[in-house]
Amino acid sequence: MRKRSFTYDLVWTTAVNIFATLLGLLTGIMLARILGAEGRGALAAIQNPATILFGVGALGITTAAAFFSGRDPHLAGSLMTTALVALLSWSIPLVAVVYLLMPFLLNAQSADVIRYAQLYLLMIPIQFAAGAPLWVLQGLGKFKLWNILRFQAPVAWLAVIGLTWLLGMVTAGAISLIYLAVMFCVACVFVILTLRKVQPPHKPDVAHLPALLRYGLPTSLTAVPQQLNLRLDQLLMATFLSANTLGLYVVAVAWSGAFSALLTSVSQVVFPRLAAIHDQQAQAETFHRTLRLCVLSAAMLAVVLLALTPLVLPLLFGAAFKSAVPAALVLVAAASVASFNQVASDGLRGIGAPKLPMVAEFIGLGTTVVMLVLLLRRYELMGAAVASLTSYLVTLAALVFLIARRTQVNPWKMVIPCREDLLFLWSQLLSFRHRLAG
Repeated sequence: MRKRSFTYDLVWTTAVNIFATLLGLLTGIMLARILGAEGRGALAAIQNPATILFGVGALGITTAAAFFSGRDPHLAGSLMTTALVALLSWSIPLVAVVYLLMPFLLNAQSADVIRYAQLYLLMIPIQFAAGAPLWVLQGLGKFKLWNILRFQAPVAWLAVIGLTWLLGMVTAGAISLIYLAVMFCVACVFVILTLRKVQPPHKPDVAHLPALLRYGLPTSLTAVPQQLNLRLDQLLMATFLSANTLGLYVVAVAWSGAFSALLTSVSQVVFPRLAAIHDQQAQAETFHRTLRLCVLSAAMLAVVLLALTPLVLPLLFGAAFKSAVPAALVLVAAASVASFNQVASDGLRGIGAPKLPMVAEFIGLGTTVVMLVLLLRRYELMGAAVASLTSYLVTLAALVFLIARRTQVNPWKMVIPCREDLLFLWSQLLSFRHRLAG
C-alpha cells in the first residue's frame, strides 16, 4: 500500500462510519418512538439470533479471504467466489438447526415473535453473500468502492423504516421481513459490482479452502465469544425478561455506540495495511502507534458522551426511556473499551496472529457468563451493563498482555501515548489537508 493511503483511507472511512452511525442513531430514535419499548424489544429478539450467527457462522472465511487477497491480489477473484460458494453451502444446515432451536432461544417471547425470528434466519445466507465481496475489497485496499457498498445497508434500513411508517405497517414483524427482501437485492448488487472490479479468474477453487479455514477458524472461534460478549445479555433478556426491559436495554446499547464509528474506522483500515507490510519491525511499530492513539481517542470520546447522556438520551428517544440512562452511562464506558479491543484484535489478525484474539475473547466470555449469572436476574438493566463493562476490561487486559508477548514490547508502551505520537498525528492531518487543497 502507498504510504499516503493510510491517512487518506482512514479519513474517508471515518467519515462514512460517522454518517452510518448518525443514520443508526436516527433509525434507533425512530424505532423507539414508533414501536415503544415493547415493540423495540420484540424487533431485537427477532434480529439478534441471525445477527449473532452471521459473525459466528462465517467460520472466519471472509476474514481469511481478505487477508490472503491483501497478500496475493491476483488470487482475489478466486478467493472471493470460493468463500461465497462455501458459505452459501454451509448456511443451509446452519439455518435449519437454529430454526428448530428458536422456540427455546426465545422462550419468553410471543409465538409471532418466534415465527418472525425463524423467517429472519434467511438473513444469514444473504449476509454471507454480501460479506464475501466486502471483505475481499477491504483486503485489496479498494476503500472507495468498499465504503460506497457498505453504506447501502444503513441507508436501506432507514428506507425500510420510513416505508413501513408511511404504509402504516409499523410492526416488528413487517419491518424485519421487508428489510430481509431489500437486503437480498443489496447482496446481489454487491456480488455483481465486485466481480466487475476484482481481476479474474472468478472460478471457485477448492484448493483455497484449507488455507482459508486454517486462518479463518481461529477468527471464527474468536467471533463466538466476541458476538456472545456483545449479544448474550440481550439473548438472555429475551429468554428470561420482558420485551419492555429488553427494549430499554437496546436503546441504552444504541446510544453507547454513538462515537464507536471513529475507532471502528481505525480497525477497518489498519487490518489490510498491516497485512500488506512484510517487515515485522515496521508492522509492530505501526501497530503500537495505532493502539496508543486509540487509547487517547477512546478516552476523549467517552468523556464527551458521558456528559451528554443524561440530557440527550431521553430527549432523543423519548421520556419513556429515561430509566435506561444509568445503564447507558455504564455502557458508554464499556463501548469505549470494546472499540479499543476491536482495533487490537484486527491488528493481531493483520500481523498474522488470528489465534490470539480468540484467546482473549474466550477469557472475556467466561467473565460475561459469570457476571450475567450473578447480576442479570437481580439487577436487570444495570446488571447486564456492569457485566459488559467487566467483560470488556478483562478482554482488554488479555489483549494487551498477548500483544506485548507477541511483539516483544513493554505493555505500557503500547497504551500510553507519547509526544512522538501526537507529532505523527499532526503531520498526518497536515498532509491530508494539503492533499485536499491540492
